[in-house]
Amino acid sequence: MYASVPQSIATPLANFSRISAGQAFTVALQQDGRVLAWGTNSYGEVAVPAGAQSGVVAIDADYSHTLALKQDGKVIAWGWNYSGQTTIPAVAQSGITAVAAGGNHSVALKQDGSVVAWGSDSYGQSTVPTTALSGVTAIAAGSIHTVALKQDGSVVVWGVGRAPVPTAAKSGVKAIAAGWGHTVALKQDGSVLAWGDNTMG
Repeated sequence: MYASVPQSIATPLANFSRISAGQAFTVALQQDGRVLAWGTNSYGEVAVPAGAQSGVVAIDADYSHTLALKQDGKVIAWGWNYSGQTTIPAVAQSGITAVAAGGNHSVALKQDGSVVAWGSDSYGQSTVPTTALSGVTAIAAGSIHTVALKQDGSVVVWGVGRAPVPTAAKSGVKAIAAGWGHTVALKQDGSVLAWGDNTMG
C-alpha cells in the first residue's frame, strides 16, 4: 500500500530528534536517547536491542539494518547480518563519533578522524583507502559505496561509483550524502554537486 499524500504516523511517544528510513521500516530517536522502530521485521529490523533503549545520540538505517551511536562512543547494530554488517569489529567498539549504514555494510568515524568499515566488501565498499584513515570529518554510505569528507573540504569515495570524483568536489565541500549508486556534495558557496549512477536522472 502506498500513500500519495503525506500521512501522520501514529507512534506511542513523541519528542523525536532524529529519524532514518530503511527499505521498508523506519527508525526514530527520541530526545531522551531512546530508539523506536516500526515497519517490516523480516530480519529483526524493528527489534530494537536493549543497548539502544537509552543513551543514543545518532542513528542511521539502510536496506535491512540499523546503526545507533551511544553517548560513550559505542555502536549498537541490529537487523539483517547476512554480510556481517551488524557484527561490530573491535576497532569500532569505542571512540566513535558518527555512523553510516550502507546496503550490506556499515561505516563508522573515529575520534581520531579515521574511518572504519565492515560487512560486505563485494565492490570494495568496506576497503577503506589510505586517504580516509585520517582527517575525516563526516561519512556517508550508499548501497555499494562509501563517502568521506575531509577537513580540507575534499571528498573521498570508494566502492562502486568511487571514480572519478569531480574536480569541483576536491575542495570547498561542507556536507555529503550517498544514494544507491550516486554521491551528492554541498559546497561552501551553497552549490550542489552530484555524480555517479544517472539512470533515473
